[in-house]
Amino acid sequence: MKMRMAVLLAIPAMLTGSNDGAATGRVTNYPGFTCDVPAGMFEMRQGPLVGQGKRVTGTLEVKDIVSDARWRALANVYFIEPELEIMFGLRVQVQRVGSAGSSQIMVAKFFVKHGSDISQSVIGRIPVAGDGIDFAIETSRSGDVLVKLGDLKMESRAASEMPSTSRFSLSCSTGKFEFRDVETVVY
Repeated sequence: MKMRMAVLLAIPAMLTGSNDGAATGRVTNYPGFTCDVPAGMFEMRQGPLVGQGKRVTGTLEVKDIVSDARWRALANVYFIEPELEIMFGLRVQVQRVGSAGSSQIMVAKFFVKHGSDISQSVIGRIPVAGDGIDFAIETSRSGDVLVKLGDLKMESRAASEMPSTSRFSLSCSTGKFEFRDVETVVY
């Protein structure tokens, strides 16, 4: 199966967000990002993260999902180091449930990709919240990772090979998602 790509951009506004320079680290706030793509397509935004300890937080809202037999509606928040082909983070798949498919749930997964090897672990399932749900990914200087979606969380040692220079990425496919109040901290 071949995935069609809608847009792959690094918006200048995202790369030059405001830097508050808080005592806990370099804090950068980014504008909201509404990701709206048809089935089988995806859209992405990226920003830099330079430092061993890093955190990305924000709110994810599911606006609409596209029903398609081949493609799943999903949103991703992850760290990536393209040259070493390392990425890890949060994958949120949205599914219709119930007798008429009138309800939606989010299946939160932690994923790690190193080269062509990928592993995913289900963190849990939660109902779609109308006003969005908070997310966070954080790595410590020693390589520990914490991934959260609402009250769901998972810890891992996946970041032990992540260099101090990397990027964060927000993306979605097969639906409309809104990322709000996105903030990064590097310490």
